[in-house]
Amino acid sequence: MEENEEILDINEVNPEVKRPAFITVLCILTFVGTGIGLLGALWSLFTIGQVQNTYEAFDSFGGLGNEFSDGMEDFYRWSKISVYLNLLGNAMCLTGALIMWNLKKVGFFIYVPGQIIPLIGSFMVISSMSNFAGIGPAGGMMANFGMLGFVIGALFPTAFIIMYGVNLKHMK
Repeated sequence: MEENEEILDINEVNPEVKRPAFITVLCILTFVGTGIGLLGALWSLFTIGQVQNTYEAFDSFGGLGNEFSDGMEDFYRWSKISVYLNLLGNAMCLTGALIMWNLKKVGFFIYVPGQIIPLIGSFMVISSMSNFAGIGPAGGMMANFGMLGFVIGALFPTAFIIMYGVNLKHMK
């Protein structure tokens, strides 16, 4: 029975690769975050019409001047685009995290643009708020708080990109 002695146990040749606990935690946090993000983006998709209704209500009262009207139109356009970018980004992050769950590096390269794409939409919405700065102090304050919110909102995606990037060594 020498043949049986030469057969290698599959576990000796290819031991099961265990996922590090930190990657498991990151992926679970990503699953929760993207789930909430997808629900929020879907909700926004159905409620974005309220911004249009507000814009039309201002016009029906004679508007608040050309500067405000132009700013509101730009804000509405970028808000709508941002909703679609959020949907796309969250779907990419979820896909990337599912792939990284299986310890594949390619998931990271799907995940990173998924984190950046919604930030672009948010930045454009906030930039459109700067059009309101010409209508008085409240408009400028909206733009400043919007930019502060953008910077704070960019911290979590940046932190997650760094944490996943540091753990790429555990992925194939």
